[in-house]
Amino acid sequence: MPNLGTAVHRRAAAAALPMFGEISRLVVIAVDSRALCFTVITSVLMGLLISVVPALQFSHPDLQPHLNKAGQRGSFSSGKTRQVLMSAEVAIAVVLLLAGGLLMRSFVRLLDVKPGFKVEGLLTARISLPYTRYPDRGRRVQFLQQVLQRVSTLPGVQSAGTINRLPMTASLFDGFLHVEGRPATEQQKHTPVPIGLVSPGYFTTMEIPLLAGRAFTDSDDSSAPRVVILSESLAQWLFPVENPIGKRVWVPGPGKGTPTVVGVVADVRSQGLDREVKPEVYVPYLQNSMDVTTLVIRTRVDPLSLSSAVRSLIQAADSELPLYDVSTMEQRLAGSIAPHRLSMLLVGTFALLGLLLAAMGVYGVISYLVAQRTHEIGIRVALGARSGNIVRMFLLHWLDWILIGMTAGTSVSLAGTRIMSILLFEVSPTDPATFAGCTALLSAIALLACYLPARRAAHTDPIRALRCE
Repeated sequence: MPNLGTAVHRRAAAAALPMFGEISRLVVIAVDSRALCFTVITSVLMGLLISVVPALQFSHPDLQPHLNKAGQRGSFSSGKTRQVLMSAEVAIAVVLLLAGGLLMRSFVRLLDVKPGFKVEGLLTARISLPYTRYPDRGRRVQFLQQVLQRVSTLPGVQSAGTINRLPMTASLFDGFLHVEGRPATEQQKHTPVPIGLVSPGYFTTMEIPLLAGRAFTDSDDSSAPRVVILSESLAQWLFPVENPIGKRVWVPGPGKGTPTVVGVVADVRSQGLDREVKPEVYVPYLQNSMDVTTLVIRTRVDPLSLSSAVRSLIQAADSELPLYDVSTMEQRLAGSIAPHRLSMLLVGTFALLGLLLAAMGVYGVISYLVAQRTHEIGIRVALGARSGNIVRMFLLHWLDWILIGMTAGTSVSLAGTRIMSILLFEVSPTDPATFAGCTALLSAIALLACYLPARRAAHTDPIRALRCE
C-alpha cells in the first residue's frame, strides 16, 4: 500500500517535538498506511468485543440466574475475569516500565562517555572546492591556508583548523596500513583504517591530547617527507611493545616514500558515542588535500554568533563557494545520540501511561468490589470486625493477582532481552538495579491503589451499609 506520509507530516512532527532536540530520524517519520489500517481495525474489533459480550450476557431472556448471582455479588469467585484483566494490565505495565528504565540508564551511560575532545565552544562548517575551479592540490591548499589565517583573526576566535572527516560523521577516506619491513597481517589486510586529512592547528583547536611526539606544522608540506600521526589505539595495534615514533607506516596517498610516524594522539570516538573506538591515522592536508573539508573553529564566545562573519569571509575569498552544514559541535553530538533520546522518550512515555493505567485499573476494580460488597462489609463491621482486618482481607486477595501480573511481566521482559540489547549501551538487559527499582516502584503504586479503596471500606458506616441492601 502506498505511504501516506508527506513532507508536511515530517515538518509538523519535527515542529511538534522540540523537546527531542536534534533528532535526525524525524525526517523519515511518516504515517504508514498499513500501521494506520491495523490500528483502526484493531480498535474497532476491541470496541465491538467489549460492547457485544456484555450486551449478549444481559440480553439473556432467563433472569433467574442473574437474580441468583445478585445474592452472590460479594463472592471473590465472581470476579475472575476482572482479576485476569487486572493482572494483564499490571504485566504490560511491568514490561513497559522495565524497558523505559533500561533505556534511561543506557542514555545516562551514553552521556557520561567522553568523546576524546572538548565539545563546548566549537563551530563547524563545510567547504567544497570543486575540481573544475581548483584542479590541483596547490590551489586547494593555498585557499584553505588563506581561509584559516583570516578566520584566526576574527574577534572571539582562539584557533582554527580543518579536517576532511569531522567526528560524529561518516568516514570519507579509509585505507589499509602496514608497517614498513614487516609483512602485513591478515587483520591488517582486511581492516580499513579511517584516514583524517588535518591542518596543523586541528588537534589544538579540537583539544585532542598529544600523547607522544609532535603535531603537524606548516613545514609538513608537499616538499617535505611524508609524515603521519597515529591514534593511541592504532599505535598499540601496530606497535604493541615498541615506541612508534620514527617508525614508517605505509598509508595510501600522494607523494613518494613511506610516511614516518611523528606523533601519537588520544583516541576520538569518531563514529559516535555509542560506537567502539576505532584506530585512526592522520595525515597533513598540506601533503594530501581533498575537495571537501570541514572548518573547526574554537571560540571564546557563542560559536553560532560567528557564523555570519565566517560566511562573509568565505564569500570574500571566493564568492561562488557556499559555506554549508554550519553548526556547533554540541549540536552534532546531540544529533548523534538523538536516536537513543527518541527511543528513551517514546518508551518512557508509554511506560508512564502503562503505570498510570495499571494504577487506575487496580483502583477501579477494587473500588467496584468494595461497592458491590457494601452490605457484607457493614455486617462485618457491625459484628465487631476491626478496620485492619477489613483492609487485610482486600489486600491479601488482590495482591496475589498483582504478583501474578508482575511475575508474568518480568518473565516477558527477560524473554525479550535479545531485542532490548540492540537498543542499550553498556547496560545489561537483565540489569538487577533496574529490575529491582522498577518492580519496587510498581509494587508501591499497586499497593497504594489497593489500599485506598480497602481503607475506605474499613471505615464503612454499618447503619448506612445495611440500608443499602
